Amino acid sequence: MYINLKGHPMRVCFYTLGCKVNLNETGALEQMFRSAGFTIVPEGEEADVFVVNSCTVTNFGDQKSRKWLRRAKRENPGAVTVLTGCYPQAFPEEAAQFMEADLVCGNGDRKAILDNAGRPRTHRRHRPPREGRAVRGTAGGAVRDPHPRLY
Repeated sequence: MYINLKGHPMRVCFYTLGCKVNLNETGALEQMFRSAGFTIVPEGEEADVFVVNSCTVTNFGDQKSRKWLRRAKRENPGAVTVLTGCYPQAFPEEAAQFMEADLVCGNGDRKAILDNAGRPRTHRRHRPPREGRAVRGTAGGAVRDPHPRLY
């Protein structure tokens, strides 16, 4: 079971853009988080983790994803924000540039979402690996610091 800093079970909120496949994917994610002890909360409630299941087919999907993640971060500054779904799957390098997301994972990386979202926040991001290239890091993805130090 994942416990937040207040000693309560962690809470997760999902936002889904796009088709029925995305709705099914979000349902699978909800089930996985629920099985791990997370409480699923509706949009507008305080949460420890915010997950947007993005779409590349609908117009303005990336803008809506960014807007939702930005708002979640503004209203819950200590929360972990996650971008998953079609967008990072189809355009991993572009999606990795979403500074609004702490964690960026394609559709095949569900377990990495749970593993990384439940950890204490370390200002690190999980990025999808480049196609055809082996990358070391958390759950098969590269980890980079979004706030590099200048020496």
